[in-house]
Amino acid sequence: MEDWTWLRTIAAVAAWGTVGGGLVLAAIWFAAGGAKAAGPEEDLMPEGGSPPRRRAPTSFTSAQVGVHGLFGVMTAAFLTYVVVAHHDLVDGYLGALVAVALTATLGILMYRKWSSGELPRATRRARDGGAPARPEDKLPRAVVYLHGAAAATTALLVVVLLVIAI
Repeated sequence: MEDWTWLRTIAAVAAWGTVGGGLVLAAIWFAAGGAKAAGPEEDLMPEGGSPPRRRAPTSFTSAQVGVHGLFGVMTAAFLTYVVVAHHDLVDGYLGALVAVALTATLGILMYRKWSSGELPRATRRARDGGAPARPEDKLPRAVVYLHGAAAATTALLVVVLLVIAI
């Protein structure tokens, strides 16, 4: 397996590059007012509850962004440990593959919300009232696509390393 050290290094770098891209996206989303925006959790509020506020609508919650980011960092750290450790590689790569799949599932769900442009019910009413654009509309497409490509590359490298280890 020592002949594949370069591939393990590339897998770790790809994972941390994905985390870096996600950090850039999260920073842009928060700077654009994502944490203060009216999100999907507004649908859980009673109709006659608080008076409508003129906040930008968003398809994400801070919890979605935070949990996906936390999973991403934990996955990259675990994958780094697995590629550095030289014991029980098959189980380590299987665990890394599961971690990548969980993190990717959250990312794919967020991507679908971002690309559809659809808003939660409560925020559609705010949008009809002239609320500003969604904070996620300010995310650069190139960074979103590069983040996804880096995540897909990481997943592919983990699969290749698993096949080599078997």
